[in-house]
Amino acid sequence: MSYFSGFGFEGEEPLFEEFIQKGRYNLSGFSYGAQKALEHALSSLERLQILQLFSPAFFQTQSAAFKKAQRFAFVKDTSRYHERFLSQSVEGGDVEKIRPYFRGGTLEELDALLAYEWKREKFEALLERGVRVEVYLGERDGIINAKEALEFFQTLPVTIFWLKNRHHFLFSASSII
Repeated sequence: MSYFSGFGFEGEEPLFEEFIQKGRYNLSGFSYGAQKALEHALSSLERLQILQLFSPAFFQTQSAAFKKAQRFAFVKDTSRYHERFLSQSVEGGDVEKIRPYFRGGTLEELDALLAYEWKREKFEALLERGVRVEVYLGERDGIINAKEALEFFQTLPVTIFWLKNRHHFLFSASSII
């Protein structure tokens, strides 16, 4: 099983333990890592059974002005941008639960995730190969517009898990001890 980390993160896979289906032929990714996992699945000739996308970084419905503002804020004060990003990813004290996995994102990564286009053809190609795709979205995600992501993914041949009262990291303030 392979896992692709989110923007600025490394080794955060244990945070998704309750969802990850471990198996030799499974692949998963979180946020920006969901984009990378999808592209890996499409380019790999290896057998793949399940592709799990946790809080996929979905920005294709955002305006050019939104994306430009994200880039500007990152360049102006990267440290502040990172702190804001962390605080919007979870609720309350849970920031300290994700901080150990955060290494800091780069401008190149930010540009890539903001420009990424999720396309129906990619999912259809995986379906033709017999790959089951699962998309996990948190209702209270503070990073992406979860409702717009839900509307998009509902049009695709995927299984969607809409998680009530969950944030970008898919846990609520009370779900991690």
